[in-house]
Amino acid sequence: MNQTKSGFTPQYLVDEHVGSSLISHEILPVRKKPIAGTDTGKTKPAVTSLARGGVTGPLPEMTTPGPATFMKLMDCTVDRCIPALVTAFDLSTHRKAVDIGGGSGCLAHHLATVYPDVHVTVFDLPQVVEVSLQQQPEEMKSRVSFIGGNFFKDDYPMADLFIMARVLHDWDEERDDVLLTKVFNSLTPGGALLVLEKTLHDDKGGPLPALLEDIGMATLSIGHERSGKEYRKLLAKHGFDQIEIKEIQGSNHFDAIYAIKTEQ
Repeated sequence: MNQTKSGFTPQYLVDEHVGSSLISHEILPVRKKPIAGTDTGKTKPAVTSLARGGVTGPLPEMTTPGPATFMKLMDCTVDRCIPALVTAFDLSTHRKAVDIGGGSGCLAHHLATVYPDVHVTVFDLPQVVEVSLQQQPEEMKSRVSFIGGNFFKDDYPMADLFIMARVLHDWDEERDDVLLTKVFNSLTPGGALLVLEKTLHDDKGGPLPALLEDIGMATLSIGHERSGKEYRKLLAKHGFDQIEIKEIQGSNHFDAIYAIKTEQ
């Protein structure tokens, strides 16, 4: 298996994806061949020079960050809007939550703090879990736990709330169907799914943060951003209803979507 200098394997350099927030959720989900300009040790930009202020020069070589560094970078995208994310909907009736591809547990720790009766399990790759446990605040260890696994292949724990933050936009609909089927089957009747993604307007004309995200995903991955209408259709296809969408104001990467698994 190919590795970088740090010993960490970026998922886009291997053929068989395993899928999760650290390796393929935020870097590059599933390309069967390395992107142009990459090798087994470093990623090199296809563009070799950049003009800044009228000065053109070579770009520095880019190395893939290790797991701890990468998780800190991802946490920076959510930190400033976490209070709005965990309170966009009233989650106080839930007792067991699972954060799929939850990385460091940043979101899980905030959720458990706001809702003291909720225990949160972060489900992510074993190598992610190993690093996350080393960084976990001592006072949160009884409230937030970690399970290592492949979110495409391994079973999820049962829960009455699932959270998917910046997961669905990484994949094509076929792979999203796999994930949503697994989530639905692991939800207790009456449970809910909280999706945190930036939504496009239904006419795809904005907002700007979602458009920029969509361009980035189209460039780097097989995923894309969706409109609120498209999320409603996708979730309804998997049996969810009472679907609500709340826009998170300000410059950020998230809106909040809450959908219920009808009691059966």
